[in-house]
Amino acid sequence: MAMSVKFRLFLSATIFVVSLAAAASHGAEREDLYVTAVEAKLRAKPSPFAPVLLKLKRGDRLFALGEERDFYKVRSEGGVDGYVAKRLMSKNKPGASGSEPVDELLGILGGGERTASVEEASSSHSIRGLKSAHDQGEVITGEEAEASVEAMEKFSLSGEELDRFQRLGRVGRYAR
Repeated sequence: MAMSVKFRLFLSATIFVVSLAAAASHGAEREDLYVTAVEAKLRAKPSPFAPVLLKLKRGDRLFALGEERDFYKVRSEGGVDGYVAKRLMSKNKPGASGSEPVDELLGILGGGERTASVEEASSSHSIRGLKSAHDQGEVITGEEAEASVEAMEKFSLSGEELDRFQRLGRVGRYAR
């Protein structure tokens, strides 16, 4: 009988120590990421066509769990795990880089999500969202291509959004 009490104490102490070690290592490896786009989507899989789990807004903090292709695997502050495109995230809180006008312009055009980074803007593949899949030799399914075409066909800007884009980008009647 005494041995079983000692064994239970030993087992409880072991579980406690292992739990503390796991919690400490999890906290040490955790990296905070911030949404830099006006809006971003937390998706179920690392694909721009995967179901949306949550809509995120600029400045939202997420916890990095890993990386897969062009996506971070993250956990929201509410505990929801999913994937967000890397180009929509930063290790720095928005506002620290001074790139807000560029993000805002791209957010207006992309319906809240940056569709291409400034450095990629000269590539027609990146503008259409094909750069990473094309470079990696991946094949886009007919269903994904149809969804992209439908999204492009539905895309429109109101007069107010177009005026705001021109004003912020200093183009059109706002060119200097």
